[in-house]
Amino acid sequence: MAKILVIDDDLMMRGMIRDMLESKDYEIEEAATSEEGVAKFCTHRPDLVITDLFIPSRGGLEIIKDIKAEDETAKIIAISGIEVSGFGYRQDIDPKKLALQNGALRTFKKPFRHEAFLSAIAELLAS
Repeated sequence: MAKILVIDDDLMMRGMIRDMLESKDYEIEEAATSEEGVAKFCTHRPDLVITDLFIPSRGGLEIIKDIKAEDETAKIIAISGIEVSGFGYRQDIDPKKLALQNGALRTFKKPFRHEAFLSAIAELLAS
């Protein structure tokens, strides 16, 4: 059974992802903060990480960098409800592109299609 770590400050989003993934028999670990997420990655060594890009204190890009520094082979999916943001980024920079440049293997905009999301997860876990 594959282990997946879901890092998102939104309790409802974490619950929705948990329910969707548990229905496919994945083992889920959750984190609400970037610090908790990186610590759980180091402790539990999940097969895949799903992280929100916009989390208070340290954002998702920092999570991706920290996880990749710990394990350069880590498989990461970045999710965001924001396409282009003023949250610390220039308006002409797409944070999802930055996530890919920093080591995420896939990105999804919330809300995402469950079928496409599950397909990407299965593909990454199989690789």
